[in-house]
Amino acid sequence: PTINTARFGAAMSGTSDAALLFSGSASGSKLNATENWDGSSWTTNPATIGTARYDLAGTGTSTAALAILGYSTTYTGATEEFDGTSWAAGGTANVGRSGLGAGGIQTATLAFGGQTPATTNNKVEQYDGTAWSVKADIATARSSIRGATNGTISAGLAFGGRDGPTFYANTEEWDVSTTVVIPAGWASGGNLTVARDSLMTAAQATQNAALVFGGHTTAGEQTVSESYDGTSWAATNALPAIKQLGGGAGTQGAALCFAGQTAPPAVNKSTTESWDGSNWTAVAAPGGTLATARLNGGSAGVQGAALLFGGGPPTTATSEEWNGSTWSPGGSLSRGTTGAD
Repeated sequence: PTINTARFGAAMSGTSDAALLFSGSASGSKLNATENWDGSSWTTNPATIGTARYDLAGTGTSTAALAILGYSTTYTGATEEFDGTSWAAGGTANVGRSGLGAGGIQTATLAFGGQTPATTNNKVEQYDGTAWSVKADIATARSSIRGATNGTISAGLAFGGRDGPTFYANTEEWDVSTTVVIPAGWASGGNLTVARDSLMTAAQATQNAALVFGGHTTAGEQTVSESYDGTSWAATNALPAIKQLGGGAGTQGAALCFAGQTAPPAVNKSTTESWDGSNWTAVAAPGGTLATARLNGGSAGVQGAALLFGGGPPTTATSEEWNGSTWSPGGSLSRGTTGAD
């Protein structure tokens, strides 16, 4: 099944059984469309975002989501809250930007990094359900940043990214005490062993147990896989083949990598790789082969129950479900989308 509205640069919230996809861009126009995923199909939601935009961030659930910043006619600080029925304006961030990282829930979200008109940004802000407040900057300004997406605002992880032609390997950890009144802040974590962007990550990673794999450097696509223990990154056994911009699901000990792209020449991939905590294994065809080879799709779930939707090129609205042994068609988004994860 396909999504109903083709788009790229969208954001999402929720899980593999109950997800929300919103905003994005298609054919040069910013979109305000919203869609719901119920575990089997996509449905166009009548609720529309007030500020159409792309390269925004999303946090929360399918019934309590937060649409964060992005690019509209300019870099916007607009925030909107979804209650399961409609979108309403929330507090405005102090620094408008796109391509940022974020994590948390609707009433407690942390947003960091991103791109502003003049430069790549290192600003960090925290949302309490009403207003944004400025927090300690990340040490390295960067956009296209990745993080542990199911972390909380008391323990977050930010890693990778880029600033123009420079790729970053460094990791930063967010920590705040809930028992002692001390300023919250970022602390340097261990550096990735290979600096890169367009890498993939296990969707259920945490600050103290993360897994990243593949990606892109100036030398090309990578097979590199690394795990994080809360202090340092360590190289693990590599992916069976080079890959970037694919999907990821699962945890540090049981993960899944699927779709993506290899180059040169640029080829969309339909392959799947499984991680057992020690080794990556190519999942044999036909079960491990996606119906639609793609990159830049949205992904969610765990190793035994994953979801891939959208992506391209060409931009597609289809989604596919993984049951632990094979891929099968899922529901369609109302429009095709890329960059939705």
